[in-house]
Amino acid sequence: MDDNQLIEDFLEGDQTSFEKLVKKYQDKIYNTIYSITGNRTDAWDISQDVFIKVYRSLPSFRKNSNFYTWLYRIAVNQVKDFFRKKKREKLVSIENFGRKEKESLLSIFASAPKTAWQELKAKELQELIQMALNSLSVKYRTIITLREIEGLSYNEIAEALGCSLGTVESRLYRARQKIRSLLRVLKEE
Repeated sequence: MDDNQLIEDFLEGDQTSFEKLVKKYQDKIYNTIYSITGNRTDAWDISQDVFIKVYRSLPSFRKNSNFYTWLYRIAVNQVKDFFRKKKREKLVSIENFGRKEKESLLSIFASAPKTAWQELKAKELQELIQMALNSLSVKYRTIITLREIEGLSYNEIAEALGCSLGTVESRLYRARQKIRSLLRVLKEE
């Protein structure tokens, strides 16, 4: 069953339809939030808040929009609110990413290792990337997470963040530039 049908059924009173939406997206939302916050407990709490907000806001959802993107927008806004409330920025942990996610992120900066020496260098690079990511602001960590880890398109990111396509492109460009320059500095140390 597609998202729009589940939404329609929920709005007509079928609570199980909302449960199906939650089951379909809960892992993706949790992983996105965890990638940004770097804290499992915070990610769990924020994920719960996201679905509570979705539950309350679903009657105002415009069905001409993509539900998945709308959901990501709510998740990203909840993370922003969390950081505003906490007045701090959490660290992202590459170690907790899945293998596919790590490979995707590492592919920005280096090709896949083939020898033991290359694997050692890749591990070293991973640690440098970790430090570079930890140095980024939430704004840049979020955009890198949505693009490189979650694999959202530029248009989906624009919709999720509530900004223009040009803003997405420039933020992503700046985030990548910051990571590259941080990597150069960290590599020299």
